[in-house]
Parts: sequence; C-alpha cells; structure tokens
Amino acid sequence: VTDKEAIEAVADEMAVAIQERQLERLEPLLHPEFEFAGRTRAETIAYVRGLVQKYQPMGAKVVFVDIQVDGDTGTADGVIQATVMGRPQQVRVKAVFARTEDDEWVLKKVSSDGVPR
Repeated sequence: VTDKEAIEAVADEMAVAIQERQLERLEPLLHPEFEFAGRTRAETIAYVRGLVQKYQPMGAKVVFVDIQVDGDTGTADGVIQATVMGRPQQVRVKAVFARTEDDEWVLKKVSSDGVPR
C-alpha cells in the first residue's frame, strides 16, 4: 500500500463511519491536535454528530483530486460529496495528514470555505 492509498483509505473509512452513524470511529482517524474551523478533535466530532443527526446525509464520500506526500506529511485537495435532505451536495476541502509513530496516517487539519463555523 502506498502512502497515497493509505491516505485515501483513511478518508474512505471516515466517510463510512459517517454514513453508518458510528462517529466514535472517527477519533482514532484524527490526529490528537486535529483542527477544523477553530475546533479541536472532540469539538469537531460533536459538531459532525449534530450535522449528521440534523441533516442525515446519505452516500458520504471523499474524492481527492491531488494528494502530495512529503516525508511524514500528506496534503490533499478534494471534495466531500453526500446527498443531504434529498439533494446532492459537495464541499471542496484541503486536508493535511500526518504519519504516526506506528506508521499509520491520520487526518491533522481540514479547511473549507463551504462549511460554517
């Protein structure tokens, strides 16, 4: 498995966890210092839980257009796709991944102009 494939697998696993409403599966996929829109890892999981309960997205999927790996850091530009309240939605994202001491990849930071604070 290449680093790029491992990063894509993390994103796929996160999408499945959201789709299956098993958000506790997100925590080990997020870096301890994870950041999204000023939120910590725990705050982000709570935020996503609220969005999932309110909007019940279906078919959540992450598609990366470009993944670059430099040592223990990976960056990716992509799109999160889901059907929300019967309508297809997509949000462009930039993601930063970090390799752990166990040689696993975790998501360290996400930024997007399409997600509210």
